Amino acid sequence: MTQSAALTDIQSVRIDWPEVQLPGVERLRIADLVLEDKRLLECIGNLYTFADEVKKLNCTNRDRLESYFIRSLKGLGQLKNLQEINLYGHDLGSLDISELKTLKKINISESNILSIDFSKNPWLEDVSIYEFNPENPGVLTVDFSQNKNLRRMRAQGINAIKLPESDSLEFLTLQLSLKKYLLKINIRIWIFLGILTL
Repeated sequence: MTQSAALTDIQSVRIDWPEVQLPGVERLRIADLVLEDKRLLECIGNLYTFADEVKKLNCTNRDRLESYFIRSLKGLGQLKNLQEINLYGHDLGSLDISELKTLKKINISESNILSIDFSKNPWLEDVSIYEFNPENPGVLTVDFSQNKNLRRMRAQGINAIKLPESDSLEFLTLQLSLKKYLLKINIRIWIFLGILTL
């Protein structure tokens, strides 16, 4: 006589597979990141194990507390898949984002910035820079001439801007500060399907 096993007789066995490492490929752990400003680790938090998992960062200092200011993004290039970053309420000085090669979207607001270079960010599509340098508005000049994929750009309080020679720009909002004449010019331009061009 053949006995058949009941479902209660079958035991479930959990197998813990070891982490597979491909030859020649080593994944960088978040805990091993080398960052100039340790406050960047607070942005990354404990949501990720590996640097290549991080695609978006929200670095917000709503109360603009000096003890929480981020002053440098050096080392952030180790996040090889980072596509979007939000920087709110920091003292960034001369902001270097050249390491962020895969960056597509950046939002900088209520932060002190003296200069920023976008020329090494070819995939940049969406930029917002506003409400910065509250004590000294209109000191920032931005150059987007190398950003051929730029689709959306919002800027307030900048001194001068150079746009890319490209058909990719779909939306542009500018508020320029002309310190020399103490004037503010508000320009809103929507570019739809090439009907209106710059």
